[in-house]
Amino acid sequence: MTKRVLFIAILVLAIGSVSIYLYAQRGENNVEIEMEIAIDDAQALEKFVEAKDLENGGDYAKTIEVLKSIAQEFPDSEHAAKAYFEIAQNQFHNLNDPAKALIDYQKVIDAHADSPFYPDALLGKATALENPKEQDDGTFVFSAEDPYPLYIKLTKEYADTEPGTVASLWKTISDVAAGTTTREDAAKHFQGLRKSGKSALIRAQATYALAANLYLKGLETDQVPLDAMPFLKELMKNDAYKAPRRQALVYDLVLCQSFVAG
Repeated sequence: MTKRVLFIAILVLAIGSVSIYLYAQRGENNVEIEMEIAIDDAQALEKFVEAKDLENGGDYAKTIEVLKSIAQEFPDSEHAAKAYFEIAQNQFHNLNDPAKALIDYQKVIDAHADSPFYPDALLGKATALENPKEQDDGTFVFSAEDPYPLYIKLTKEYADTEPGTVASLWKTISDVAAGTTTREDAAKHFQGLRKSGKSALIRAQATYALAANLYLKGLETDQVPLDAMPFLKELMKNDAYKAPRRQALVYDLVLCQSFVAG
């Protein structure tokens, strides 16, 4: 196996795995928006609803414009934290620009440490750092900042939260790559959360991490990663995976099956 094939495979897994949480979490943060906003902030509520409608309609530039107006009008409020977080989510997932997303995740981190969106922003930043920027010549450049300290912070300070639990999965994957955790111990961690995770999202994340662990093990040993395929197929039927993720899962399955054909 060439280094290029290995790099592409690991890149696909990294981008896919760390993005799952944020795709699913997007929907959760937009359910019952009224519950997050004080009754007397009718103007903010109206704008959040407008932004969501624009996003659902595919007008992401206008969505970001409306969200920015909320952040500017309510700079020291929870509305600003939510607005910056949603801007980052749109930049990252809808406009495929992790570099710009990093800017707005950082705004939440720097100015809204007490916000319930703070741990989500930490994980969002880590996710964006995991995604390289493609250059005009087709090469990929990763951020100079290491996301690993963010995983450490999340697992230590937010261990009982969804972002903290998800971070523990990708911290473990990093530990395996660094040789500080065995694949067998990692698999036990993933299997445990797959069976007893507190939410469908966490269980789905753990299933993907388990598949990634098996997949990368196969690549390292030049073995066909057939063991990963059942877990990837299982996720195709999982409600915690939204439509954008299903396309990526199909690509993962094709990569696995290419080893069978090759």
